[in-house]
Amino acid sequence: GNIYSSDGKLLASSMKTYILKMDFRADGFKRDTFFYYIDDLSLLLSNILKDASPEAYEKRLKEGYQKGSRDFRISSKPISYLQLQKLKKESHYVRLGQNKSGLFYESRLDRVKPLGSLASRTIGGIYKVEKKGSYGIESSFEKYLKGIDGLYKLKIYRGTRHYERETLLEPVDGYDVVMTIDANIQDIVEKELRRYIGQDAIRAKRACVIVMETKTGKVKAIFN
Repeated sequence: GNIYSSDGKLLASSMKTYILKMDFRADGFKRDTFFYYIDDLSLLLSNILKDASPEAYEKRLKEGYQKGSRDFRISSKPISYLQLQKLKKESHYVRLGQNKSGLFYESRLDRVKPLGSLASRTIGGIYKVEKKGSYGIESSFEKYLKGIDGLYKLKIYRGTRHYERETLLEPVDGYDVVMTIDANIQDIVEKELRRYIGQDAIRAKRACVIVMETKTGKVKAIFN
């Protein structure tokens, strides 16, 4: 489930990302075609992922080709859905399809905070391996946010990437949680406290601000 502020701002959500891979032994993969497009593909990957130069991507792709890997990870950095669509749109090589280009992707679910570090400690975090809340709201409301996992069975055809998927149990989405925190007030509090505590005249080592709506007791902002 998502976590929202009281004024409707999205503070935490699960987002699907994708890991790019290559199968250099795909049935339709051709060496000449791959090396014809490798410069353009390397440049586009560098522009979209921004984690390595075109030359570095070209070198990495050639290394994968030399190994003849069927499951070669192009980059350790996952890409978003929009980045994936951009890659498909702008690369003629990718548009050849998985069988001819060898390029495919695996999806995964990541927990993201769209507003960055805003109220980050209060929102909390999740354990990467167990995929459950480790502290903050993510932990306290784990049983509501998590939902119920689905279950499916895969029949994989040996020597190919073709498979059939049979759903045994449909997954159930977790509930959304709406905090009493007001994102605008929280933003002001964080900026002002950082500015204030940094002044030489104050010489404070630590500080904490809590903004409470006295009529209801709702905490509208909290920052340490």
